[in-house]
Amino acid sequence: MLYEIAARIVDDDPDAVGCFDPTKVVVRIRDEIPGVTVCIHDYAWRDYDDFVSGAAYEGAIRVAENDARRRGPIFIFRVRSDANQVIKGAAERYSVGIWSEHPIPESTKSRFLALLNTFKLGGVSVRSVKIVGNEIEDV
Repeated sequence: MLYEIAARIVDDDPDAVGCFDPTKVVVRIRDEIPGVTVCIHDYAWRDYDDFVSGAAYEGAIRVAENDARRRGPIFIFRVRSDANQVIKGAAERYSVGIWSEHPIPESTKSRFLALLNTFKLGGVSVRSVKIVGNEIEDV
């Protein structure tokens, strides 16, 4: 059995362009959730590296490379709950979450849900400009 708390970017709108910034997400998690340990290794390339070193088929290597580019960077982290339970987590471009084989304690659950609910998409600024030297002029 697995218990999970996650936020995911829904990809069913062809006009949607937003996603998480995993680097900003893990900084926020580190600032807001006590007892967190973040691994700064980019795990998006793990499967690709394994396939290349294991002499996998070229097609599998291409799929792993495309997947790493699309989802990365992927950072993993561990949260130690108030009950000293270790809870695993990951932040990637389209999802952020934690999971455990044991029920997630209420204090950790509420703290993580509150953090996930603060994530917002940034605004989009659209302009048409002309750049001459160091001067920018709206056109």
